[in-house]
Amino acid sequence: YLHGISMGGSTVLMASGLELPKQVKGIISDCAFTSPKEVFTHVLKTMYHLTAFPVMQGAEIVNKKLAGYGMDECNAKREVAKAKLPILFIHGSKDTFVPARMCREIYDCCASPKKMLIVEGAAHGESYFKNMEAYEKALDDFIDACEGKRGEAYECFEQYNPRDIGKIRGGLWFVGCFPIQGKTK
Repeated sequence: YLHGISMGGSTVLMASGLELPKQVKGIISDCAFTSPKEVFTHVLKTMYHLTAFPVMQGAEIVNKKLAGYGMDECNAKREVAKAKLPILFIHGSKDTFVPARMCREIYDCCASPKKMLIVEGAAHGESYFKNMEAYEKALDDFIDACEGKRGEAYECFEQYNPRDIGKIRGGLWFVGCFPIQGKTK
């Protein structure tokens, strides 16, 4: 499974249309944004009370020069339209950094089997801590559905303690589920 939070959530969604290893059975995205252009425009407006022009045009030029691509070329909405694996979308209803509407927009564009959990009252990246029970149940149900039953990948996933989320830096974490020696579905 691929699981990402915030930028990591967008990153795993960007991978959803790619040919991934057979061990990757699903994708879990928590508080992903649609594109850097859309989230930066939102932040400029809501946090700094600035218009997108001319800041975004300047950022676009710099990004193309330094990174080699435009700020709307990394677009999760476009990539999930090519998705092949099941996706679980998670977002907090009170996220002011990446509004929950972005989750709904991406969800609506997703071509693969999908589920969505909106955690009431959760701000950016807080869904797990706001409602651990609902979050863990959504994960369990999603993984069970992907596996058809609790199989080797689920056992591997359970070895990762979700309470360690707060200890991970950089917002991106992957859980690779590979067969456990001696275990079968």
